[in-house]
Amino acid sequence: MGDLIQLIGVSTVSAAGLILVIGATIRFALGPIVRAKRLAAAAAATPPDTARIDARMDALEEEVRRLGDAVDRVAAVAEFDAQLRAGSTPPPTLPPG
Repeated sequence: MGDLIQLIGVSTVSAAGLILVIGATIRFALGPIVRAKRLAAAAAATPPDTARIDARMDALEEEVRRLGDAVDRVAAVAEFDAQLRAGSTPPPTLPPG
């Protein structure tokens, strides 16, 4: 009878230890997944902040407009240069070599 009591005691302590180890393993293994699901649910509940994105888009549109103006100025200068060169004498031809 004494051996049976010791066997039950060892089995109980072993089961309790096994439950603690399994619980800790699940907590550390599944903790990041549960935390990510919680954060995703919280992010879905709050509307996205579009003010910052709108400000960046406005800045990008302004920059594209400025670049378009710069390209137009370069094209006008290139056309003016071509007109000036058309009125000048052609470059001298080199003698055959």
